[in-house]
Amino acid sequence: MFLRKAIVSIYVILFSTQLQAKVEISPEKLDPTVNKLMEAWDIPGAVVAVVNSDEIQFVKGYGVKQLGGEAPVDEHSLFGIASISKSFTGVALAMLVEEGRLNWDDKVIDHLPDFAMPDPWVTQEMTVMDLLIHRSGLPSISGGTLWYRSDYSRDEIIQRIRHLQPTSSFRSHFDYQNIMYMVAGELIPAVTDTSWDDFLKTRIFEPLGMTYTNTSIHDLDENSNLAIPHAVLTDGKHHAIEPRDHDNCSAAAGINTSARELGAYLQVLLGQGEYAGNKLLNPELVESLWKHRSPLSMRKQRPIEEAATVPVLYRSYGLGWINVDHRGTRRIYHSGGIDGYRSLVTMIPEKDLGIIVMVNNEARDMVYTLTEIILDMAWGIEDFPYVEHTIKESLEADQEWYDEIDPKSRKRNRLKLGKLKKSKLIGTYSSAVYGGIDILKEARGLRIAFSHTTCLQGELSRWEGDTYLIEWDDPYIPRGFVLFKRTDRGTEMVMEQPELLDVDFTELHPIIKIP
Repeated sequence: MFLRKAIVSIYVILFSTQLQAKVEISPEKLDPTVNKLMEAWDIPGAVVAVVNSDEIQFVKGYGVKQLGGEAPVDEHSLFGIASISKSFTGVALAMLVEEGRLNWDDKVIDHLPDFAMPDPWVTQEMTVMDLLIHRSGLPSISGGTLWYRSDYSRDEIIQRIRHLQPTSSFRSHFDYQNIMYMVAGELIPAVTDTSWDDFLKTRIFEPLGMTYTNTSIHDLDENSNLAIPHAVLTDGKHHAIEPRDHDNCSAAAGINTSARELGAYLQVLLGQGEYAGNKLLNPELVESLWKHRSPLSMRKQRPIEEAATVPVLYRSYGLGWINVDHRGTRRIYHSGGIDGYRSLVTMIPEKDLGIIVMVNNEARDMVYTLTEIILDMAWGIEDFPYVEHTIKESLEADQEWYDEIDPKSRKRNRLKLGKLKKSKLIGTYSSAVYGGIDILKEARGLRIAFSHTTCLQGELSRWEGDTYLIEWDDPYIPRGFVLFKRTDRGTEMVMEQPELLDVDFTELHPIIKIP
């Protein structure tokens, strides 16, 4: 028995030593890999950082900030990190809980009286914690039509949540959302009289030396070291696009930061609240962010998701972080995707390892693949047989999506006549969720115009019958269709619009013409 215990103790010591040994990532090995992946996914610029609790071991920019330009991406270049912003909101609320100004079990309406869900009972029962763990009962990306590039304020969006329709019962199902994190962010001014933006600046950014990190594109100017976002537009080619204003949902997706400054954020988390010798957060607070709170489905993973060669045994959501196992350790991560940017941050606390990958186009699979490679390097693996397959699979999937949303792929009966005259379609339509959507007459035909979202305006041309093709003015938005029909409620229009990353247009229905 003594011998067995001794062997076990030696194994634990050796295993722990192996986990705690500092990971060394060789630039000579990493550079060719990064360049290969950037070429495969047509990426203008990227940045990679490898972080330990006491130092940023490796950080390097690759490529250029804008297609056709010469200005290089560097460690200080700003990228939109989108949903990685959620973890900052989690930290901010955890600070307030620790200070006794908020409790996880507080009812939301006790702090935000105007908040309401479609079900009055859910309105009464929704807690602070419920906002953060994606179990509201609303479907995935619900509320996207309200905040995406709209002029609705945060308060106005909160007022409209009551019109959204749930698809599952409260707390029964995980469905990823941005809108509830926006609500969570508004708890901060409710209990501190300080905006979410200013709270993050004074309590997180400044103590960590995140000087250039911000929560709004309006904080950027012509001198900002910004990696310009890029996306494939309706012509099928990559183009630079304007940074998007998402101030009304910043607590879910609004932060712009650099690899160097985001590295400091990972350092304080890996350091259990310590940064540069100063204690900024309590270890218990850090652990509370990673605690398993919502189990996630064990769906079949694509090779680049979470484990290229290692099976994933569990998945769960914490406070702005996803937990999975990785070779016997905890793997904590979150991705970010917004127009023209993709990013991924990953931590292996037992290895004191943090990884940051950010790119200035929408190559989601690239940031996962590169992260997987760096993780394999951290375990001493030098062969990555999944890379070629992943690239091929990813590019094929992208092409399938482009083909699917191409109007030419849709069967068309040009001889099918419409039942409704064009003149009868003109007017203002109303969606309980969104508000007014106008159908306007112009010299060349009809136009559609969302009253609160300037990017959602475009020309309508008859496709067949009472179905019209939408050519949006903004080439970032894929072409869609709208079907007009007569019902007992009057003239309705049904959007048949491909989803954007965070926008599901079906939530607008019914859309009924105002008499």
